[in-house]
Amino acid sequence: RDVLEIIASLHISNHLERIGDHAKDIANIVKGMDPSDFSGLMNQLSEMSSVCNDRFIKVMEAYNQRDVEKAKACANEDHDVDDLNHLASSSLLMQLVTQPDIHMHATHLLWIAYHLERIGDLIKNIAERVVFMVTAKTPDLD
Repeated sequence: RDVLEIIASLHISNHLERIGDHAKDIANIVKGMDPSDFSGLMNQLSEMSSVCNDRFIKVMEAYNQRDVEKAKACANEDHDVDDLNHLASSSLLMQLVTQPDIHMHATHLLWIAYHLERIGDLIKNIAERVVFMVTAKTPDLD
């Protein structure tokens, strides 16, 4: 059991570092944006961020509690982030076609959506490592 915890924890620490990298990239994008123009799909991106934050808390609780069911439930919520990313990306691409003058703003928002979607995927990967740590089986939580 100790070996499983060590292996899973090493994988999880790598995923946590990558989440931090994506968060830093989002912060750098926001710093480069025009502060007077946080319009557009900010509500959808905010919702994506909230979903990711809630899932992150849940997956870390699953890790600390060694809770397989909580980890699986967290992994299953990945579709929520994917759906929000699809909606945001589709809307932003449509804006790029119909309103070319907002290309920089829309591009910034597309990159933020991308990074949030990747964070969601990494949270799912952590959930899979939690299941592995507890059950010694590599799950496919798709």
